[in-house]
Amino acid sequence: MKRFSFLFLVSLFIACSRPSGEVNSETSNDSLSKVVSSPESAIFNFLKWYDVHRYNLMDDLVLYNSSETRDASKFYAVNFVATEKYLTTLTETKMVSTKYADKWRDYFKKCEQHFKEHPSNEGPPEGFDYDFILFSQEDPGLKELNKAKTELVKREGNSMQIVLHFPSDFHYKYQLRLVGNQWIIDDIEPVYKN
Repeated sequence: MKRFSFLFLVSLFIACSRPSGEVNSETSNDSLSKVVSSPESAIFNFLKWYDVHRYNLMDDLVLYNSSETRDASKFYAVNFVATEKYLTTLTETKMVSTKYADKWRDYFKKCEQHFKEHPSNEGPPEGFDYDFILFSQEDPGLKELNKAKTELVKREGNSMQIVLHFPSDFHYKYQLRLVGNQWIIDDIEPVYKN
């Protein structure tokens, strides 16, 4: 009986003497696995957010002549204030990375160079005639994300490539990276099937 009491007291002493912020490794791993989102949910959450906000994001990315005040001496130009606002809005969601934004910054700079080399003020501005997330003028089926399928293409450490297949025959490759306890999108590319 004395031995049992002694073991009980030692166990109680050890349990009570642990600092309050310390957590054993079993609990820590369980908590971590519950906190970390899946790469698939990161994609779907981003697309749900985008579906709600997309019509307010891409306004005025190009400076151009309106039909009412047409001035033949003015040509298309990238509105870098608007493109920065667009990219900042995306990165502030914490669902896309600065690497993703930097890719599009480079794209907008190349478009501006193209506008300077090939001045134009008619028709849709080249390079801005599609949605930059969906790579199309059409909606692939954002209202029916539950019907979309994911396919793991590659996993290396904390990076992953997943292809998202919409029933509408739109396909996108997402490059994701685990940052802290959240998967974020580093890149999105269309996948064209034959």
